[in-house]
Amino acid sequence: MNDKIISAVDGYFETLYDLNRNLITFCGTHAFKDDRWKYHRHIQEIICAIPQIVPYVHQKSSDKYVISEKDGLSEFSDEICFLREGYNTILKDHTDFLVRIKELRNKYEHQMHCVEFRSTGGGTNQLFYLVYRTPKGTTTLYSNEFIDLVKDINVLFSEIQKEIHEYVYIRAQQYDPYCQRLLRYDFSDFNKIYDSSILRIVGKAFLPF
Repeated sequence: MNDKIISAVDGYFETLYDLNRNLITFCGTHAFKDDRWKYHRHIQEIICAIPQIVPYVHQKSSDKYVISEKDGLSEFSDEICFLREGYNTILKDHTDFLVRIKELRNKYEHQMHCVEFRSTGGGTNQLFYLVYRTPKGTTTLYSNEFIDLVKDINVLFSEIQKEIHEYVYIRAQQYDPYCQRLLRYDFSDFNKIYDSSILRIVGKAFLPF
């Protein structure tokens, strides 16, 4: 850990924090009212944010997705010893979902009109599912895929927070306003909400009245 890394993580932490809030909020929407259509922007923001947080790219030579060594926080993989393995584990455990996310994100970025939000639903086993149509065909995303991925990202970023806390404590910088902002909320605490029986209730509380 060093000052350069601490200066660099702010945008990633803010993006992940907003991603969690968007996901929890959308978990409070209702399948059979206009909620999910009205608040779909939360999911769209999540789809666009995930590749910013997990820097995976398509490698043409192998026709596979890999973690980029130069994008995102991967730049600091040599200084944060667990980061490279953490990213690779996330990619390995969620490859299929991340590929679908990347395809939709690319369309949102370059040809937004080519992403058609077709339908939504939910049930006992899924808080929600979303069906999209693009020129490549139909894509379905499920709530448990979002939650499982984001929980793993939260654990990884919580470890980064621990490294930052140790670094600033040794240097008596723990009361610096910027450092306090980075450490104010442990990302792993979001997982307690996802694992609780009141996830949907919390999500509803985040929706506008």
